[in-house]
Amino acid sequence: QLQLENVGAFEVAPGRSNWIAAFVPEKKGAPAMVKIYAPDNLKQVVAQKSFFKAQDCELMWNVSGSALLVKTHTDVDLS
Repeated sequence: QLQLENVGAFEVAPGRSNWIAAFVPEKKGAPAMVKIYAPDNLKQVVAQKSFFKAQDCELMWNVSGSALLVKTHTDVDLS
C-alpha cells in the first residue's frame, strides 16, 4: 500500500513494468513533486523531480512503460 499525502494525480505504467508515478502539488512554500515507485517496494522512491509554480499535472507513460512525460501548469492572473 502506497501512503502519500495530498496526491494531485497518479498513473500506473502500462506493460510489464507497472511503475507508479504520483504528483504532489505545492504546499506552504514546498515545491511540487513527482515521485516514481517500483511496484515491489512502495516505500522506496526510485526517481523524483521537484517543480516550482506547478499547481496541476498531467502524467503520461509511453506504451512500453519505460518513459514518463510530466506536463505541469499554473493558473496565471492577467488582470
